[in-house]
Amino acid sequence: MKWKIAVLTAMLALASAGGRADTYDPATNRLTVTTITVGGYTFSNVVVTVGQLISFDPVVVPVSGVPSPNAIAVSVTGSTAHLTNVQVCASVSANDTCGPAGGFAVGETGSISVMASSGDSYGVYVPTNQPAASYCSITSGGSGIFGSTMSTAVVTCW
Repeated sequence: MKWKIAVLTAMLALASAGGRADTYDPATNRLTVTTITVGGYTFSNVVVTVGQLISFDPVVVPVSGVPSPNAIAVSVTGSTAHLTNVQVCASVSANDTCGPAGGFAVGETGSISVMASSGDSYGVYVPTNQPAASYCSITSGGSGIFGSTMSTAVVTCW
């Protein structure tokens, strides 16, 4: 009996190692392990019926293509002669999201939080129905692709 427990423990400990396609079916309580080596012996397609789950370490696997919260950095620069705040928005996959209520203060750096996936393209703009549209424009970083390096969107007011 002790050797069965030792083998089961080793199998459960190694079940997720190496990126193999091991599976667990909660309807039948069966764990299928593609390949496992215990005590110098290699076993393939091992099916274990789990009687009781004592503990586990959850593994979070990023799923490609699923949108998650991302931030676009925004810096508003220039003159406050005509206005002190500027509303700035971002468009991602035909979904528009704007910055904080009341906009960004001239001289402020902040961010717009959007739902996007790595590789999605985005564009930043000052809405045409805002007073700032006549006095401010995006001077750099107005578009890009979500990923490891993204430029700050710079809005310059005059």
